[in-house]
Amino acid sequence: MKKHKKLKTVLICAGCVLILVILASATALVALRIRTDSINDDFSGVFTDPKYSEPVSVNGIETITQDVSCGYAVIEMFGAWCGKDVTDESLYGEYGRVVTSTGGAFRDEMNRQFPGFSTEMHKYLKNTELIDTVYSSLRNGVPVPFEWAAKYGDEWTLHYSLITGMDIPGDRVTVANPYGYTEKITLQELLDRTSFRAYSGMPLFLKLGFAFGIFEKNTVFTATPDRDITDTDEKNGTDVMPADFSLFFSCCIIPDRKNILDTENGIIQKDLVLDGTASSAWVPDEETLRELYCIVRENGLASITRTMTSSSLTTDGTAIGVDPNTYYEISFVMNGERHTVIGDATAECYIQQDEEARRFMDAVREIRQIMKKLPEWSSLPEANGAYQ
Repeated sequence: MKKHKKLKTVLICAGCVLILVILASATALVALRIRTDSINDDFSGVFTDPKYSEPVSVNGIETITQDVSCGYAVIEMFGAWCGKDVTDESLYGEYGRVVTSTGGAFRDEMNRQFPGFSTEMHKYLKNTELIDTVYSSLRNGVPVPFEWAAKYGDEWTLHYSLITGMDIPGDRVTVANPYGYTEKITLQELLDRTSFRAYSGMPLFLKLGFAFGIFEKNTVFTATPDRDITDTDEKNGTDVMPADFSLFFSCCIIPDRKNILDTENGIIQKDLVLDGTASSAWVPDEETLRELYCIVRENGLASITRTMTSSSLTTDGTAIGVDPNTYYEISFVMNGERHTVIGDATAECYIQQDEEARRFMDAVREIRQIMKKLPEWSSLPEANGAYQ
């Protein structure tokens, strides 16, 4: 009799606990619905707001395919953009597990990996607030990690990606998705997916994850440099320049007559054509070094591994020739690693269809402009003759 009474007591307690769990879950789900409805404000005014009239984007970001996790892959893309060598494999190797499964944990890892930035998490933003937050960060030259719904094959997933561009009048948002592709979507689609309205048939356990605050909706992360931003920084959105940064640049038509800018060895050299070459010692100042670093970072030179010539860039097997041809080399050191990109003037013929060719030629032009403005360059003799 006592055993039956004890069992009855246990069953009654278990039933009460179950009822409390059901009530708590139902209450949390109702609160989630109310909170979700509150963020869904009308954003139609942004299309005509002068504040958003100019498209904004961050260059030099290469979309990768995740090997371990989307959170680690976004950190890898952000790191490649700002000059830090970190990969999703190296992060997994460090921890032996994925530590970015929640938004708060992702924010903490961003702050750990990028001490030159302060990363903040903005959750349950209204639609207009989310748009403004993303636009402002991109305008300042910094890409925006965020949480949203994304399909892996035919299945919806909770996912991290990186917003790299926003053209509000054109209703286009550019996203680097670590499932291995770049998406160009409308603002409405972005918001449908950041609010997870697009996630049809979401399992109950995920709904409860949102209801109890494990996951968040309309959530983005902003990374702000931990210092005042100079004019150059505001234009290019740089992080802190690595202490060991150096750059070597050469361009020539004849190999033994190169124009050279070399920050590591402190040399400027000019091709004088018929008179050979002339050189001068040169000590680059901080501003010039930072401008060169911005060019490297903004154009994503560290991610270019191909030779930037027609033979590598052609898609139909037909190589283009240029006569006389100009040959380029950009070699730089960042965080203990040397990267070298070489190419020639034929790359200019591919800048409309090949993103890496465009970035390479933009970098070449920008470095040459800096070189020709230097007083040490102007002090060298003028070239005698010209190449035909």
